[in-house]
Order: sequence, then structure tokens, then C-alpha cells
Amino acid sequence: MDQMAAMEQMAMMNMMSQMGMGMGGGGGNWNGGGKGKGKGKSKKGVKQVMKKVKAVAPQNLVKPDKIKGTEVQLRKGGVYVRVVTADGKEFPPTANKAVIKHLKSIGQDPTPPQAMKKVKGPTPEEAQAQKKAKGKGPTQPGQGVKKKVKGTPKQAPPKPRTAEEEEARRQKMVEKAEAMLLTENRQMVSNSYHTGEIVQAGGTWMWVKPDNPSKITGPAKAKLQKMNEEMAKKKKADGKTWLDGSKVNAVYVRLADMLDTSLKVEKGVKVQFKLYTDNKGVGGCDVMAA
Repeated sequence: MDQMAAMEQMAMMNMMSQMGMGMGGGGGNWNGGGKGKGKGKSKKGVKQVMKKVKAVAPQNLVKPDKIKGTEVQLRKGGVYVRVVTADGKEFPPTANKAVIKHLKSIGQDPTPPQAMKKVKGPTPEEAQAQKKAKGKGPTQPGQGVKKKVKGTPKQAPPKPRTAEEEEARRQKMVEKAEAMLLTENRQMVSNSYHTGEIVQAGGTWMWVKPDNPSKITGPAKAKLQKMNEEMAKKKKADGKTWLDGSKVNAVYVRLADMLDTSLKVEKGVKVQFKLYTDNKGVGGCDVMAA
């Protein structure tokens, strides 16, 4: 009889002992022929109990894999454990993956191929525990698998406006500017033109650097200085730089104040304009190409 068979028989005997199938006191035996205080069971009783033994502890009858550096031992109650020879650490007999990981951590080499077969996936007990921990698993192929989410599609560039659409847009800006004039207290400085260069431009506005700032005098000069200082502070609070750090005082221009609608509004373009003041500072109007 090999070691495994002997261990299985011992497990059955232990289970039988726990279930009331003693070997029998005073010379009795488990086949039912003994005498004394502890009478043995009948053959029919033995068969019934054997069925119970197999039903109660089928896990103790599963032959575990052989792993170098360990041995399977029987504990009290007919329970098998796998013991690491080097340090005595115990594992369930089928927890091959955990055993191999531990052996490697202490410098052991569990190389037999039979030991590695179970490493590829969890044991039935481990799979059941994982299923309970994660909830009900997928029941059909592909169920529970995350689908790849495609990235946000790139938006097509806006279509260029037609001449009619551009004129309608400009008319709206003019009407909006005229409504704002009533509340901004706009006052013309003079009818003289100043020249300058666009240093920043947006959708409906631009900032123009005067070519000759010394020609801007009086209250207009003070308002222009204050307006640019406030813009610089605001940009700094946002972590940005006003006009790329330029120290020049720029004049604000709305596109609605342009006389030349064909003017190309972009950085570096030269323009000419008249000056006005309002509640916000200094602006340019009647803008044309220089």
C-alpha cells in the first residue's frame, strides 16, 4: 500500500471514529465480530457510514500534486495539510500556487512539471472564493468583458462664412456696440488719426500698439496707463503674461468699430485709428488699414 492510500485509509478511520464507529472495546473489531463493552457495527451499518464518510470529506480523498520541498500530512479530524519542509509553514493541499510562491521566497526550487500545472489557474476552491468575492461571474462567453471605448471623434473644422453670413455677423456686432455706447459714456478725444500695429487679436476684438505713444496726452494718457496696468494684474493672477511682457500701453479696438471690413485682423498688421475714452479706458474707432 503506498503512502497516499495509507493516508486515505487513516482519514476514513478517523472520520468513522468521530461518527461513532469505534474499533470496539474489549476485542471488538469494525467488521462487527468483536466482543466486550463496545460492540462493532454490522456490515450494513458499515456501508451506510462509509457513504457518510465519502459525502462529508471528499476533499480528503483528492490526491494532491507532488511539490518538491513539501509533504502532505494528516491532521486531527482527518484533515490533510501541505507542510513546507524547510520552515514548517502549512497550506491547504491543493493551494499549489501559494506554496510555490512561498518556496521561491525562501530560496527553494519547486521545479517538477507536475507542480507547475496548477499555477496557470486557480484551484476549484480558489475559483469559488473569487466568485463569491466578486459577485456572480459571467455565464456566457464574452459576458462581463469590458468593451473598448473609442476616443472622441475629431470635430470637423467650421465651414467658412459666406459674404452674406459675414455681413449679418458684422451688423449684429455693430448693433451690440451701439447699445453698449449708451452705457459706456464714450467720448471722442479728437478727429486725428493715430497709427499702430495689432499685437493681439480675438474673435470680436484686438489690441493695437500705437506707433507714437507720446502723441496721446492729457486724461487719455492716464486712462490708457491705468487700463493696461489693470489688464497686466488680471493676467498675472491667472498665471499669464500681458502682451508677452511688453511694457507698451495698447489701445482696445472692437471689430464693430472698423471702417474697413476687408482688413485682415491678425498680429503684426498695421492700422490707423481715432481715439476715444469711456468708463473702461481708451479705445480706437474708425479703424482702417495704414
